[in-house]
Amino acid sequence: MEYFKYLNHLDRICIGHSMLFLFRYPLQKFRRQEITQKILSEQNDDIEPDEIERMFGDIIEEQGITTDVTDLVCKDYSEAMILEDDNATLEGFESAYEESRLEDQSKAEQNILE
Repeated sequence: MEYFKYLNHLDRICIGHSMLFLFRYPLQKFRRQEITQKILSEQNDDIEPDEIERMFGDIIEEQGITTDVTDLVCKDYSEAMILEDDNATLEGFESAYEESRLEDQSKAEQNILE
């Protein structure tokens, strides 16, 4: 079995406590919204969020984010959306920093106890 990890819009990758990468992918965000709306409109009964996520993953794996690889710019990425993502980025950085700080503190406490 192969294992895949797909990065989503605003996912973060932390390397130690000193480096944080933020992955911005607005085209994927729009495609996710589009596919989710389609899934919800085609379902007659309530569908669990995990099932929507699985179906989205299947559709993206089959169709890709776009069929036109020469045009990967998300033209609908407005200034308001950029500001919203900037705010989420700041929140993500702050929570990642706090997680890293707590991990370092835990390791220091563990070293003291040993």
